[in-house]
Amino acid sequence: MNRRALVTVCALVCLLVATSLVVTAAQSTLRTKRELFIRQQLRQTDLLLDAAIELARQRIQLSPGYTGETWRPGESLSHYFDPQVKITVTRNEDATTVELTASVADIPPISDLAIGFVTRRSHQLIIKNTPSTNSEL
Repeated sequence: MNRRALVTVCALVCLLVATSLVVTAAQSTLRTKRELFIRQQLRQTDLLLDAAIELARQRIQLSPGYTGETWRPGESLSHYFDPQVKITVTRNEDATTVELTASVADIPPISDLAIGFVTRRSHQLIIKNTPSTNSEL
């Protein structure tokens, strides 16, 4: 009987070690998956900001009175929650300032304590006015 008890204890210890290895591997896989998703979302936000810079440049060139807009890409980023870009253009005698903010969220916010990840990138362009041209990027 003593031998059977020893074999049972050894089997239980091996089972415990194997279970902890599987749990650790699963946690590592989930953590890696989340990190890759966050990197992808950050890259998407950077690309959205680049598109906003180009959009602002074109709008300023086409319309001297352009003051900005809030732009939502829509279907092209449908797997994210409410991706948007806010463009604000202010002008004075010396320069035109363009402030851009791009944001992408992975889930809709349920509350202030919602578990999710929102990426935001901002950029500010200052375009000095010259006598020959009033706004040029």
